[in-house]
Amino acid sequence: MQLPHSAEAEQAVLGAFLLDKNTWFGIQKLKNEDFYIDIHQIIFQAMKNLHEKDQPIDYIQVFEETKNIKPIDLVYLNETLSMVATTINIEYYIKILKEKAVRRQLIQECKSALNRALKTEEDPTSIKSNLAQTLDNISFEESQVSDRLQDIFSKLYDELETYDPKEAEKYYTGLPDLDRLMAGLHQEEVTVVAARPATGKTAFALQIAMHIAAKKLKVLLISREMSQKQMAKRILAAKCAIDSMRLRNRKLEDEDWSRIAKGMGLLSNLSLFINTTAKSIPEIKAKVRETKADVLIIDYLQLLEPSSKNANREQQVSELSREIKNISLDYKIPVVLLSQLNRAADGRRPSLADLRESGAIEQDANNVIFLHLPNRNEIEAAVKDKDSIVTDNLIEQIKKRQNKLVEVILAKQRDGNTGDFYMEYVPSKLTFKSYTRR
Repeated sequence: MQLPHSAEAEQAVLGAFLLDKNTWFGIQKLKNEDFYIDIHQIIFQAMKNLHEKDQPIDYIQVFEETKNIKPIDLVYLNETLSMVATTINIEYYIKILKEKAVRRQLIQECKSALNRALKTEEDPTSIKSNLAQTLDNISFEESQVSDRLQDIFSKLYDELETYDPKEAEKYYTGLPDLDRLMAGLHQEEVTVVAARPATGKTAFALQIAMHIAAKKLKVLLISREMSQKQMAKRILAAKCAIDSMRLRNRKLEDEDWSRIAKGMGLLSNLSLFINTTAKSIPEIKAKVRETKADVLIIDYLQLLEPSSKNANREQQVSELSREIKNISLDYKIPVVLLSQLNRAADGRRPSLADLRESGAIEQDANNVIFLHLPNRNEIEAAVKDKDSIVTDNLIEQIKKRQNKLVEVILAKQRDGNTGDFYMEYVPSKLTFKSYTRR
């Protein structure tokens, strides 16, 4: 069976390069496999070799170079390279080659998956995961962009010219002090939120998720720590101002039922997707594609399954961190990645070195946020700071409400300043409360 291809388009691309060496800017995005006909692959490889060695490219040079790969017929070479009279349509022919190549890859990979699925001894989940990853790679190879600075500037200028503040505000977190520092979340950026257990990481992320989803953006929350029902209870507690323990124990009052009914009606309109089954990077990518997510939140990094089973833990976490960064870049979406802190951070203000199990988390992240429960000395210092919102009266009120004072630390912002501020964490309602600076 002949697979999809266009002999004419392949000849046109090869001939165009011989006519005009400047067409290399377009042709360099091609690979040998983009040519279906064997002899065209050989000619293309010969041309690439000559270009890399900065040698003249003509019929004789190409013919001589092919001898180092696989000898071809000189008559056919002349016929192929003399068919093109102009390079004006070169981009069109390159597009045809890429399209045909993608079709061939799809056929081959789906055929391979079909053959593996027919073998009943192989785990179908593994087959599905591998196929999703392969198809995903094909998709992004197909959509490669130009590397030329001129083209990059052109796209950047268009973005700056068409910038709409209202669209940008859709990515705001809803936490005023954090938005003041970061101007919201940003596409192609990973924001790590790290803390020790019971500091409110998940509640913090959920609050951001609900605020952004209310702006009509699609938010995908991947949770490996809680079930869908547990996450739904947290959302209800936060948005309906219901004590989370009453939801957990099902000791609900009449007023609670009224709030639940009203809250569920409003919250059901949000484009918020909660998935608790995706545990690997390929599965997360599949969910991002399926939901067409505008924002991805992962709770949390250390619970994901790495693909390198035999690597040490630091290498595994580094691999996961890098892959999550790639998701942000490939899909052009903001990613909020929750992470654990090392035990060494207990009882003191955390630093970037406390990110658990791998320094790659800090390297890959555009932004790093710590949630910290300040100790007594830190609270006393904050009370004495005239620029701080923390006062003795505030601390007393927080204790009476059985809430927690949390310091939110923006420890890293690749394209901006760092900073910190205080919030009140309300465990019973699983929400964070902002304060106005005094």
